[in-house]
Amino acid sequence: MIKQIIGLEHYINEKASSICIGTFDGFHLGHQALVKHSEFMLTFNPHPKSILYPKMPIERLTFPDEQRYFFPNQLIIPFTKTVADMPAIEFLNEFIAPLNPHKITIGDDFKFGKNGHGNPTLLKNWGHQNNCSIITLDIQTHSNKTPYKSSIIRKTLKEDPNTALEYLGHPYLISGTVVQGKKRGKTIGFPTANLAVPPHKCLPKFGVYSSHAIIENKHYPAITNIGKNPTFNQTHPTIETHILNGFSDNIYNKNIMVLLHKFIRNEQPFQSEQELKNQIKKDINTATITHQTLPLQAPI
Repeated sequence: MIKQIIGLEHYINEKASSICIGTFDGFHLGHQALVKHSEFMLTFNPHPKSILYPKMPIERLTFPDEQRYFFPNQLIIPFTKTVADMPAIEFLNEFIAPLNPHKITIGDDFKFGKNGHGNPTLLKNWGHQNNCSIITLDIQTHSNKTPYKSSIIRKTLKEDPNTALEYLGHPYLISGTVVQGKKRGKTIGFPTANLAVPPHKCLPKFGVYSSHAIIENKHYPAITNIGKNPTFNQTHPTIETHILNGFSDNIYNKNIMVLLHKFIRNEQPFQSEQELKNQIKKDINTATITHQTLPLQAPI
């Protein structure tokens, strides 16, 4: 089974011996507390809930490539019905014991194994028998007492994205492929990169964001509009990023990342092309103020 773990060769080459285990969807401040104790994070893909409840697909805050941006030392167990049906002890013996970890860090609400019967107590007993220290961390909370939980952040991201960004502790990352759009932005002097994202990516509240685009490891200040463009009566939401400072490279079909730093305003319809252009200029000015306070590098 261990041969199925993605990233195993890197783990072995690094001679690592400390891991944290979890789904890490969002890589929020609670998750960041776990990796501070760990050389590698061990996670699952697809999201376990999408296997356990296939009729209720979960919206992902971060896919594995997005998690890797924040914390590159990653081990991934391909999550299947077979893995879901493993008793907790079998899961530990099949996947964890061969890693020979000396330290494992988990949140105190972490469950694993069939029907979630694996818990911190069971893991500590296993650790005692396998010369492995088990660290459990309490749920981390914001100053307003809200716990850092992926389910809460998904909801908050659609209602109050700037508060959700506080819970994440980093910009919201959306990765995808640049595809052909309607080219309306180019027509009015503000060309955009239209991003196609994987199914079930959690989209934040519709509106305009100050952002950065990452293209071939280079960072570019930008503004991003997410929504249905009510001025043009779209039926499906789009993700459109206007890269600032005269960027004009051809990036069609390239995979890029967009970091959302701050929600600027709600989407709104405009009565004329000039009214739209005037608002975009205001949005750029607002975003530029945000950009001046941000380093052009990975936030973690």
